[in-house]
Amino acid sequence: MNDWTPSIVDPPPSEVGAAAGDELRSVGVIGAGWMGRQVALVNLERGFPVTLVDVSAAALEAAAQWIESERSHQQAGSAGPALCTTIRPDALRACDVIVESVVEDLAVKQPLLAEVEAQVPATALVASNTSSLPISQLASVLTRPERFLGLHFCHPVRQRPLVEVVPGALTTSETTARGVAYARALGKQPLVVGDRPGFLLNRLLTPYLNTAVELLSDGVDAYAIEAAARTFGFPMGPFTFLDEIGLDTALRVGMVM
Repeated sequence: MNDWTPSIVDPPPSEVGAAAGDELRSVGVIGAGWMGRQVALVNLERGFPVTLVDVSAAALEAAAQWIESERSHQQAGSAGPALCTTIRPDALRACDVIVESVVEDLAVKQPLLAEVEAQVPATALVASNTSSLPISQLASVLTRPERFLGLHFCHPVRQRPLVEVVPGALTTSETTARGVAYARALGKQPLVVGDRPGFLLNRLLTPYLNTAVELLSDGVDAYAIEAAARTFGFPMGPFTFLDEIGLDTALRVGMVM
C-alpha cells in the first residue's frame, strides 16, 4: 500500500488496550465542542467510560447535558458507563485511548498534545480527530510520536460508519493496528489512509462544498442546491453540512488544502 492508497482493513490479532492482553477500559476525549461530544457519546454507547476534558467549564456542562439527553433517548432502565467531565488534563492518566478533538489549528493542537502526552502513560494510544492537519507535523512536538496517529471521525459521528486511521511518518504498525481495532470496537469501519492534506475524505468533500458555494455565488438558489444534492444521493446538503461543522472549520480545512 503506498501512502496515497486507502485501505479498508480488519484488525489483526492485537489489543486496543494499554498493553498486549489488556482490554480497553477507559477513553479520554479532549474538547467538549460539537465533534468532541459526539465522539464521547459513541464511546459511551459502546460501553466505554469516558473522561471528557475541556478548558471551559461551561462547555463541559453543555456537552454533558447534551450527552445525557441523547443517552436517555437510547437507554431504558440502565445508567450505562460513566461520563466524567473535568478541566484537568491529568484526569486522563487512567485512560487507555485519548482522542483530541479541539479547534482545527496547529498552534492550538501541538502544545495541547504535548501536554497530554506528558500526563498519560507511555502505553496510552494518543490520537487526533483532525480532519486535515498533517499527522507527522502534529507529532513533531511529541516525545513518543510512534504511539500517535490520526483518528478522523465523520460528522455526524453516530450515523457515519467510516473512521479515517492516519499513521504519521513515525507511527508504528502496532499503533496503526490499535487505531484500527479501536475503530472496530466502536462499531465503525476503519479506513487507513495516507498522511496528506485532507487525507481522503476531505479531498473528496472539498470540491463538493466548493462547487456549492460557487453556484450560490453565481446566483443559484441555496434551497435548490440543497435539494439537488439530496436528490442525487448525498445524505446531507452542502450548506446544511457547512452549518453543522462550522464555517470556521471549513475555512481552516480549506487553508490546509
